[in-house]
Amino acid sequence: MKILQVSKFLVRRGGVETYLLDLGSLLSAAGHDVQYYGMEDSNRVVGNDYGIYAPAIELGGRQGVSRVLDVANTINSKAVFKSFSKLLDSFQPDVIHLNNIHYHLTPAVIVAAHRYKVVSSKPVCLVMTMHDYHSVVPCDGCMNNSTYEICDRCLDGRYSRCAISQCTRGGRAKSVVAAIESTYWHRKKVYGLLDCAICPSMYMKNKFDRVPEFNGKTVHLPNFTNLERRSYKKERYVLYFGAFNRDKGVGTLLDIAEKHPEIQFKFAGKGPLAGRMNGTPNVENLGFNTGDALREIVGRATLAVMPSECLENSPFAVLEALCSGTPVLGARIGGIPELIDEGVTGELFEFRNSSDLESKLVSLWNDPERCSRYAANCASFEPMSPGRYLDALTDIYAGAMKRQSEEFSK
Repeated sequence: MKILQVSKFLVRRGGVETYLLDLGSLLSAAGHDVQYYGMEDSNRVVGNDYGIYAPAIELGGRQGVSRVLDVANTINSKAVFKSFSKLLDSFQPDVIHLNNIHYHLTPAVIVAAHRYKVVSSKPVCLVMTMHDYHSVVPCDGCMNNSTYEICDRCLDGRYSRCAISQCTRGGRAKSVVAAIESTYWHRKKVYGLLDCAICPSMYMKNKFDRVPEFNGKTVHLPNFTNLERRSYKKERYVLYFGAFNRDKGVGTLLDIAEKHPEIQFKFAGKGPLAGRMNGTPNVENLGFNTGDALREIVGRATLAVMPSECLENSPFAVLEALCSGTPVLGARIGGIPELIDEGVTGELFEFRNSSDLESKLVSLWNDPERCSRYAANCASFEPMSPGRYLDALTDIYAGAMKRQSEEFSK
């Protein structure tokens, strides 16, 4: 099959790009012709044979009329529609697989893809993997960034609440834009044009199923990992790895670290809270790491902590820890509990309950035998394998194409 992978960033930045690149490699190895569309970037690591990309866009910074045009282009980009349509006509894909598209590409790519499906003389699959909640609410994390409240009230389609409550990062102006963007595309029922919406967690699927455009189109397909099983000699430290952001619970974890100098903490990543790590004797900031260096840091840890204070979907950090033989203490929220076998490969604490997090963290630290048992049990963790994922995904592709072919024959 000819498969077009679409995502705004074509560089390795985080979990979404890891998924995009690993999936592209998996599909290519299976013999499919895989091409990519995203923003033009001199640092991109994948692309297409036609040199057709979306214009690079920087959100914010400009003023006056230019700023107004920038805002309009984050809602519906005519330039993206034009360039994407040109690529579709040139490549003639059988499958269009969308990932992160909002603001930089916009759902204009869905409109262009549907137009290509209509005028194409062959069945075409249009699928989207949901990496966050932006397709159903204005805030991608279902969280009011002003009050820090977890909120999914906009699932009923009344997106003006986002503007009124200033839910989005950046305050009222960005919240107004987010509300307008959601209202605009949901009134056009653009997401109803998808053949399938892939949800990596059941938690996410249940949210999406509450929105009429998605009901009946969602599929639960857990993220796969191609990480090899590795065994490391354990050292005595608690590890957090990921973004150093408030919504990841890093501030709460640092508060606990300051109260417990007997516990050695290591943080691997980057972000605005990095400065808080300075001057705390039992806290070591390892900075941003990738590849084998990160695997070793993760594998040698006594325990990995996922203290998220937002609705995690299906975090790759948990998958990487368990595949490295490191048990996880995670927040009971979103897709995290779906990955941790409580009392076997780790434990869960009540979401945003710092006392429960502290109590369980100290208890685990003081019980090395339990941590060792959990670490040994990680060998029983069975993530979605690349082979199983490929089979399930190609079934989704083929099913959508078969349905379209049957519609043609009516």
